[in-house]
Amino acid sequence: MSTPPKQKIILRNYDVLGDNIMMTGIPRDIHAEFPSQYLIDVRPAKPEYRDLWLYNPHITPIADDDPDARHIQSAYRYDYMNERPDHILNTLYTEVSYRLGRMLPPHKFHGDLHFSQEELDRPSFTEALTGKHIPYWVFGSGSRSPENQLGAEHNVKVWNPERFEEVIEHFKGRIVFVQIGGAEASHRPIRGAINLVNKTDLRSLMHVMAHADGVLCTVTSYMHLSAAIPFRKKSHYRPGVVLVGGREPATWTAYPSNQALHTIGALTCCAHGGCNRWRVKSTGGDTWFDKALCVQPVGLIPRCMEMISTQDVISAIDKYYRGGVLSYLTPEESRLSQLLEFS
Repeated sequence: MSTPPKQKIILRNYDVLGDNIMMTGIPRDIHAEFPSQYLIDVRPAKPEYRDLWLYNPHITPIADDDPDARHIQSAYRYDYMNERPDHILNTLYTEVSYRLGRMLPPHKFHGDLHFSQEELDRPSFTEALTGKHIPYWVFGSGSRSPENQLGAEHNVKVWNPERFEEVIEHFKGRIVFVQIGGAEASHRPIRGAINLVNKTDLRSLMHVMAHADGVLCTVTSYMHLSAAIPFRKKSHYRPGVVLVGGREPATWTAYPSNQALHTIGALTCCAHGGCNRWRVKSTGGDTWFDKALCVQPVGLIPRCMEMISTQDVISAIDKYYRGGVLSYLTPEESRLSQLLEFS
């Protein structure tokens, strides 16, 4: 009896970086759930997102006009987030299952990113600069000035830059912080941090994350990137403090090792779940973003984010050290860290 030919699938995604990172786990899990039944190729949202798929053993080139290929959109639905006990990653799989016509469960709680041997052997950027790896945390999204956020789709996802500086000052000499961010927004340099904003492409950003002890961010691609890259080459459960606020439930966004700081249930606007608002202030346009405005702004910051205090973040970061998962810089590491360039 002959073996039936493998079905061809082209996965597509039209969304932002975080969604494309989550999509990387789908080919891995299709092959795990249905061994030897599919050939899979991908079409990310942007050409530069192709870098997420380098060295991935689960994809096979398929032409766009291949008559045997099915095109499947990788997407999720926000209307699930307050009604089902789901993580956003799981809803992505639910939608792919619908289009595939077969139930595809996630096999792992993270995306699937791969490195070349050269990248794995390359020292961290702190080791390259000092001769010894200096542990560090990365942070981003929310560090930009609120005034410069007003044109962004999700400008409800912002925290006061001054509070980032207070957090960094508190841990001075004990934790090195590295600010990351892309060219799509104007980021204010945060005093006391190493500034890598607009200094990394996607692969070098992945390398920076691979050597990071932890991540501090709002609900953004860095949260998904951190989960998809192993922590110290052993596990995908890297420490992370995520400033969730009230837009989305923590159950919808956080990964198992995250400290998720949220206000769901504490404010009338998010008493029964995430508000799913998009902007704090209208830009004067007629888009969905300009109509879904925060109902409790505090200046240019949503009240749910303003309620997350500097001390809340400090305590959440310190918990990883008090619990023993991480260790503060040794005196030698602290001395060597002074060789690094801080803002």
